[in-house]
Amino acid sequence: MTDKIWSSKTYRYYVGCGNAYITVDYNKDGSIARVCLQRNSKMKCSMTALDALSRQATYTARRDVKQAVKDLVGVDKQGKVIPCEEYSIAVKNAGKKGHAWAYSCQDAVAKVLVRELKGK
Repeated sequence: MTDKIWSSKTYRYYVGCGNAYITVDYNKDGSIARVCLQRNSKMKCSMTALDALSRQATYTARRDVKQAVKDLVGVDKQGKVIPCEEYSIAVKNAGKKGHAWAYSCQDAVAKVLVRELKGK
């Protein structure tokens, strides 16, 4: 599979437990080949949870990026975003300083895919 990857972009988002690095790899035709979420040392989520998130985002984004965004945005029945348990006011303060931020790793991946949709 790696011989088919043509290019990639990495984005950094500030989340409750530090920086989340999301890399989007592309095929030669410009379609998404893979979405990877790299873990930093402060992240409290298990490796398996982050790997599952990466795999689910990859699987859905390969088929329909808009549907992947819908699936990844965590919203409750009242339309409120569901933040990670590590989310704090420090995350919003990072956003005020011009840093990209998200309510959770899941939300960060969705924001990256939205950026990819706008970029095409």
